[in-house]
This record gives sequence, structure tokens and C-alpha cells, in this order.
Amino acid sequence: MKNRFIIGLKSSTAEQNQKMIKFIEDNHMAWWHWLGDFWLLVDSEGKLSASTISNKIEEIYPGVHHLVVLLGEDNDNWYGFGPAGGEEGQKNMFKWLHNYWSK
Repeated sequence: MKNRFIIGLKSSTAEQNQKMIKFIEDNHMAWWHWLGDFWLLVDSEGKLSASTISNKIEEIYPGVHHLVVLLGEDNDNWYGFGPAGGEEGQKNMFKWLHNYWSK
């Protein structure tokens, strides 16, 4: 089963992006990266999940807010890292996704 991923990052460096490309190539994924800090990936084997990719992003881009959206053949899912509104006055990066994007 083929999985497609949309990935958005708040910021990145050229060195970090090279590490991301190595991860992508090591996992035999097709990729598109024509817009800065925005990636489209295709996992033809369907072996990776949104949380697995998010965990790898946290390793490659430590502390960088990001969002990984899985567009699978049978299901959609998403996972991310960023402010979740837990502290006084803190905005919640994921509130809109929970309210409107999730099924």
C-alpha cells in the first residue's frame, strides 16, 4: 500500500536538508522539495507512518515545529511537533487541525 506524506517545517538549514534527503533515499522514497521547508514524499512500500517520519524529523531538525500529514490509500493521518496551548497565552498549533481537518 502506497503512502503519501506532506511535510511542513518552520525552519531548516542546508545541512539538515541533506540529512533528510539521506533518510528519504535510505528508505527508497520518492520526493519533491521545490518549496523551502515543504516536502512531498511517496513511500511506495507503505512501511512508514506519520509518527515515524515525525520522530525522524525531530532527530534531524531538533526543536523545529513541523507537521507530517499522511495521505494513505485507505486512511489519512497526521502528526506534528509544536505549541499545543498548554501554557497560559500559548497558541495551539494543532487546534484547527483537530477541529476541521480530522474526520
